[in-house]
Amino acid sequence: MMARFTTIILILLAVLQPGKMAATSTTPIHNVDSLLSVYEKVKKADKATLGRQILSLCLADDQLFHIDRQPDKNMPLDTLNLLVWMAAERYYYNNSYFKESLSMIGKALPLSIKNNPEYHATLLCDRGYCLFKTSRNNEAIDAEMKAERFSKRHGLLLPLARSYNYLAIINLSLGCIDEAKHFVQKAIDTDRLTGSDQNTHNYLGIACEVYNVAKEPDIAIRYGHQAVDAARALGYDAGVVNHLSQLSYAYNRKGNLQQALAMSKEAVRTVEEMEVVDRNLLAISLEYVAFNLLDMKRNSEAVPYIRRAIALQEELGNFRSACYDHLSLAEALEVDYPHESNKAMHRYAVMLDSLHRAEMHEALSNANAALHNEELQEANEEGQRRERLIAIAAVVGILLLLGVIAVLAYINRLRKRTQQATKRLQADREAFYTNVTHEVRTPLTVILGLAQKMRTAEKDAAKRDSLAIIERNGQLLLNLVNQLLDISKLTSDNLQFFWQEGDVAAFVEMIAERYRPLAAINGVNLIYQGPSQPIHIFFVADAIQKMVGNLLSNAIKFTPNGGTVTVGVSSEANKYLVSVTDNGIGIQPEDIAHLFEPFYQGANHTRTGTGVGLSLVHQLAKALDGQVKVSSSPGVKTIFSICLPLKEHLSEDERLAIATYSADTQALTPPLTRQSDFSTGRPTT
Repeated sequence: MMARFTTIILILLAVLQPGKMAATSTTPIHNVDSLLSVYEKVKKADKATLGRQILSLCLADDQLFHIDRQPDKNMPLDTLNLLVWMAAERYYYNNSYFKESLSMIGKALPLSIKNNPEYHATLLCDRGYCLFKTSRNNEAIDAEMKAERFSKRHGLLLPLARSYNYLAIINLSLGCIDEAKHFVQKAIDTDRLTGSDQNTHNYLGIACEVYNVAKEPDIAIRYGHQAVDAARALGYDAGVVNHLSQLSYAYNRKGNLQQALAMSKEAVRTVEEMEVVDRNLLAISLEYVAFNLLDMKRNSEAVPYIRRAIALQEELGNFRSACYDHLSLAEALEVDYPHESNKAMHRYAVMLDSLHRAEMHEALSNANAALHNEELQEANEEGQRRERLIAIAAVVGILLLLGVIAVLAYINRLRKRTQQATKRLQADREAFYTNVTHEVRTPLTVILGLAQKMRTAEKDAAKRDSLAIIERNGQLLLNLVNQLLDISKLTSDNLQFFWQEGDVAAFVEMIAERYRPLAAINGVNLIYQGPSQPIHIFFVADAIQKMVGNLLSNAIKFTPNGGTVTVGVSSEANKYLVSVTDNGIGIQPEDIAHLFEPFYQGANHTRTGTGVGLSLVHQLAKALDGQVKVSSSPGVKTIFSICLPLKEHLSEDERLAIATYSADTQALTPPLTRQSDFSTGRPTT
């Protein structure tokens, strides 16, 4: 039950808004961007008129920032600038443009400290949350603590409650449960003193979630009921549904399945009674009902709820959610309708395989573009060499020229035959790897799914251990097959990288955070050391994740209990560096020269493995015009460094490839939704 609930809890929380103040604006962002650009250039006499227009567009849906005086020609320039920049900041903040919001905050803060303490406190709170949403957690905590001290000093209760609330959210996302409890309670206590109920349900809902994560369901239930009542008092139906689902989760964790079922059914009724039915909320609420029924062994009753949820998820394009709903459907049908259960399990395996193939297609297409560019470059270089040979032959004489031409013709024919044979070999090898992988992966996925179900249902401890061994070894085999396919694609003619724009340092930090639980289990201290400024470039997320993930996994595996693994990101000139350092057993000097060869295992190899991961890292780095370096002092320190070029612009072919991929895979990609106000660390669907 716990696994089923945690797969959808974050999606449900993602639609939770802070009170009613953060409704998404219908004003296109480029309109606001254009007006701000013009505002910076016009003379002071025209700034007041343009400022009124900016305030009207940006504050249409904002209930937090209120102005007492409209801009006019007699308003001091500093006051006018403060109003315009803060209005723009609130617009960007409410619509999740956090980097743009930080830019406006930087302009407005120096003016607000002199003009309006309440504006200044609001900006400090917003700055902390924007830093958190851009993965700058330490800076976010410092900013919110500064907001808390400033609000206390000036007796500003509303921003004080917000600062406590955001500190609770940040600490919860970092797994600091005691700190999250402390701050959410202070947010609730401070909110009571404000006399406003606009944000009360949100603070109570976050408290419910904090105590759910803390495994204290009784307290979570109390706060959940209070959150539902507060949202109903505001007439905020989406909040009511969210809090009912939180309550369902809390009652389930307590073991009160009847009450958990009642809460989830009430959530469904509330969504269906909304003037405009939120299909995403309805699908999630139906899944909660089904999961509770499955835990109560009322499988036949769960079937129609799951089928309805699947239909909604597929209608919305949420195919990953629909995929896992088919797994739940197979469980619900297993006893009474085994044939239908097998069909549902097969559908789950096929959908999971399709999603994986879409991801592999992306990696394949990306590498193909890089290889195609390399072939064009080699062809150009070959043409230049041929022209030089012809010029030399003309000087020597016609006879030597004929001889050179004859040799070149022979070499050219030989090269073509070699290239054709190589291409045929590569095509046959790729087809073999692809066919074998797909033939192996689908039955492996079914085996793993059935083994997990059998282990969950098995009461005999010895049999559960055996099934766990089946699962573990099956997963190892599946991972090996996928890595072999990755290596095959990298050497084929059909591989193409897909680039995305963003902060590569923040992305590497996110990868490191995913390995923190594994490091903790092995007694290893995992440290991330990032740059002082974001590294905003185009990068291939899938390749970075595979390279850093393989290096981190190896470092943790070969570092003893009490050791340290450090992930660092830095940039210089026209390149950036990702390093993974550990103080484990190290690598012998004679092994380093062979380290990136497939299936090679050195003298210090003391744990099970395949020797495939480092070869994949090496070939991915090479395909991205980079390299991997390694240095090691056995028993002291080992450093793996990935050096890649800083790519600030894309070629036309690369942009066309991205557009083609987006169009081809649109049916498999869920629509982008606004991020939740906080993360519990549970996986999303």
